[in-house]
Amino acid sequence: TNIRTNERTKERTNERTNGRTNERTNERTNERTNERTNERTNERMNERTNERTNERTKERTNERMNVRTPTLIAENEPRK
Repeated sequence: TNIRTNERTKERTNERTNGRTNERTNERTNERTNERTNERTNERMNERTNERTNERTKERTNERMNVRTPTLIAENEPRK
């Protein structure tokens, strides 16, 4: 009887241990997955931000060039 009781106790203990181990493993896996997802999301956000910044910079540069261009053309024309 003691042998059977001990076996059942060991089985239950192992089941509980396995359950806890699986929970911890799942938590770690979820954390890692979330970290990777966040990294990818941040990378995409940074790429989009950089693209927008680059577009604005180009627009401003073009605006400045458009303002300067008529003056430069006038200055470089031969005087009559």
